[in-house]
Amino acid sequence: MRAESLKTKAKKLLDHLSEDKAKVAVSFLEFLCEKESWEAIQEILKDRALMASIQRGKEDIAKGKVRPWTSVKATSSL
Repeated sequence: MRAESLKTKAKKLLDHLSEDKAKVAVSFLEFLCEKESWEAIQEILKDRALMASIQRGKEDIAKGKVRPWTSVKATSSL
């Protein structure tokens, strides 16, 4: 089933629940969202190349090796 149709079905089901059961369902959905966020964080933390790049960036910032965002934006195609 497509993600969009799953979300539509979930919304319809939620509309048919009592207030108490809707609270439980929302609490569970909040848990799932938080779990997904933590999984994404764990994936980033396990990526050694990405973590090394972040560390180099932090070191550059500490050394003052930075450019203002406006100058970066002006020289890019953003």
